[in-house]
Amino acid sequence: MPSTFTDTELRILRYRKRYPDASPVEIAANIGSSSDRVATFLATQASQVPVPQVQLDEIETAYIEQNDLILRFVSGRLVNAGRVVGSNGATGPAGPAGASGSTGPQGPQGPTGPTGPRGPIGVAWQGPYAPSTVYFRNDTVSYGGSSWICVVAQTTQTPSIESSDWELLALVGDVGPTGETGQPGTQGAQGNPGPPGAPGVPGERGPAGEAGPKGDPGSNGSQGPTGPQGPQGPAGAQGLQGFPGEPGPPGEAGPQGAQGATGPAGPGFSNGDAKGDIKYWDGSSWKNLDVGTTGQVLTVGENDDLEWTDK
Repeated sequence: MPSTFTDTELRILRYRKRYPDASPVEIAANIGSSSDRVATFLATQASQVPVPQVQLDEIETAYIEQNDLILRFVSGRLVNAGRVVGSNGATGPAGPAGASGSTGPQGPQGPTGPTGPRGPIGVAWQGPYAPSTVYFRNDTVSYGGSSWICVVAQTTQTPSIESSDWELLALVGDVGPTGETGQPGTQGAQGNPGPPGAPGVPGERGPAGEAGPKGDPGSNGSQGPTGPQGPQGPAGAQGLQGFPGEPGPPGEAGPQGAQGATGPAGPGFSNGDAKGDIKYWDGSSWKNLDVGTTGQVLTVGENDDLEWTDK
């Protein structure tokens, strides 16, 4: 029997001692050798070990230590042998960690998760508040220029800050600055003239004019018969114009003419186009949102514009 073993042979013997039932293929895989070499070495070791003179055929499995070898018998037949080795030494310090391997490929996408819980119910626009109407939770109305939302199961109360059944959704905005005066409208057509006023009181009579000059007397003729009356002499010159009389009272006013067209409104805040419309400021100008229909909810759409959407 050789007195020394190679490193490979020592590894074979140590492994066979720890795992007596190990086959040559298993030993070769664990010590980094070929199964043929392991089998050949074990066969040479078994042929060089004298079988001790003991009755082993009645023992199923037995281990006998002879010199520096451990012999294993099964049913009286030597099946393997190994050199006695000392106990394992203390575990050496761990070596430095190796470099991290490259990141593996991304795994396949996992299955879609379960559907999340349903979100809260949005507001339901009901238009202008109507007294004595029963409103339910999330119903929204307009009242006093502001928007209100019902926060209880149902109510008939009037929306107000003091009411616990309503919460203010959108407060009415302040009145905007007065717009610039629009251009004057075109003048309306002239109205029909009124009836003539009553005549004024006649003025006082003016003073009589001066008498004309007296003609020269004729010669005395014989008294003839009285002749016919001669024609009237020419009128004297007209006297000076008298002072004008007091003006008469003014006549009744004629009917008012038709009103001219309204000039265009100046820029700035304007009323809504219809009852229930909502005015809101989009950051640069006032915008008008037409009143929604029953059951629609007020939402914020693209570009932060308000809009009505169906439930």
